[in-house]
Amino acid sequence: MTSTFVRVAGGLLAIGATIAVNRALRAAWRTTTKQDPPGDTSRHPSFGQAIAWTMMSAAAMAATQMVVRRGLTNTFERDAA
Repeated sequence: MTSTFVRVAGGLLAIGATIAVNRALRAAWRTTTKQDPPGDTSRHPSFGQAIAWTMMSAAAMAATQMVVRRGLTNTFERDAA
């Protein structure tokens, strides 16, 4: 069972890590395609670009949040034992 501290700290660390990963993904997209990533802009990306960006960013964000929360939980459970 995780404590309230672990949940709050995990959430805050996940937010920070998510921001960092988002910046890295945007930079990688710009380097690779020489364009800004699809988003709320006036240009209209192709359907393939929109799907690729959505899949890549969703997978990266989910993995980041999972790694941060599990790492924090494992650290505190190990210390408590």
